[in-house]
Amino acid sequence: MTAKKILLVDDDKELLYGMKIWLRAKGFQVCHATDAASAIATAKSQRPDLIVLDMGLPGADGYMAMGRLRTLMPLTRTPIIMISARDLGRKALEAGAEAFFQKPFDNRQLLAAIQKALAPQTALPTQEGKAPKKTPAEARKKKILLIGEDQELLHGLGIRLRSYGFDVHLASKAPLGVQVAQKTRPDLVILDVGRPGSDGYRNLARLRSHMPLAHVPMIIITAAGISTPQERALKSEVEAFFQKPIDNQQLLAAIQSALGEVSVPVTGSSPGPHPANR
Repeated sequence: MTAKKILLVDDDKELLYGMKIWLRAKGFQVCHATDAASAIATAKSQRPDLIVLDMGLPGADGYMAMGRLRTLMPLTRTPIIMISARDLGRKALEAGAEAFFQKPFDNRQLLAAIQKALAPQTALPTQEGKAPKKTPAEARKKKILLIGEDQELLHGLGIRLRSYGFDVHLASKAPLGVQVAQKTRPDLVILDVGRPGSDGYRNLARLRSHMPLAHVPMIIITAAGISTPQERALKSEVEAFFQKPIDNQQLLAAIQSALGEVSVPVTGSSPGPHPANR
């Protein structure tokens, strides 16, 4: 069986050298790059099965590099594990990374994350005599509208969801979201309501008052610290409810459930609260 290929991207040459020796000893093929531009060029030519990406790169940060990599075919669904000397786990996971490790990290834990991300995807069982449901990439692309002022979060979610075959549209505010919805007719809305006291909570009611959003399934994202009555009210109106930082695997499962589709296999995991489904 052909060894899996890993692209290491880091400007720390000593770390690169050590990781290359270690991963090759574990049976992987390894290529490397030391900046964002060479990472993109190497990814295009080598087509790795997984990328380990440092978030602090010369010339462009890891977020920009990941965004560019996610636009390249066939790398849109290539797992990316992000590393950094700073504790940026929440931002990395919300941007769509499979996992995050702060330097210095435990090699055994990194290896476990790599093996999990590269594990073969298992087909879901189907009832005998019935054809399996199609994933979003196989059927008509489901349209998802992302609304919120946290553009970094929405951009990361957009990259992640497009890589799984969804047609994603973004809007920074609820009024703009209504306009986008009227043009695109989304199948699902993900609304970041922000913090307590923000307009985000009122925006849910505003969106529900407009067609074609009156009956469109919605998923809410919020910052931590909301009151129990607010949480209960939000949960009663939406398909799922998440507090930041978001668990990408659970969010994708909630999206699939809301759309009535077969779950898209997801590799990796990230720490975070469980969604509160209606």
